[in-house]
Amino acid sequence: MDDPTTWMDHSRQGFSVVELLTVLTIFVVLATLRGIKADMQLTKSLAIRKATPLALEFSVLANNYTIFTDNGVGGGTPGNCLQDGSEPTLKVVSLPAQVTIAAVNFDGTDRFGFGSRGLPYDSSGGPLDSGRIELRNTLNHSKTIQVDVVGRITIP
Repeated sequence: MDDPTTWMDHSRQGFSVVELLTVLTIFVVLATLRGIKADMQLTKSLAIRKATPLALEFSVLANNYTIFTDNGVGGGTPGNCLQDGSEPTLKVVSLPAQVTIAAVNFDGTDRFGFGSRGLPYDSSGGPLDSGRIELRNTLNHSKTIQVDVVGRITIP
């Protein structure tokens, strides 16, 4: 009788290290994207709940982002998307080493905010037309997060 295992190719018995690393780095990008999206949605919700503007600033060089109150406390300018005066920091998030912020554009800047009604605004205090963040992994795969004029946050 024939051996039932003879139909199997024993020369390949799993994934290579390169294949596993590729999959893992893609998962790291997706997890990072979801984390940023969740923080953006939380920032929007908190701005509405606290009835105060909150802003996000993304740093390509430092590979991180900061969420802060943008209400002008301590001599700062409210609604300018700059952390000035004594506006408090709510959260600073550094991205994993395998993921970099490749590009940021919120009406030409690296920051935007959510007003007390949850609508996004740009660094001039006017309505945000659109914005996006592009993340890239070590294998050069990239994904983006987009924010539209009504504050909808998507990962296309």
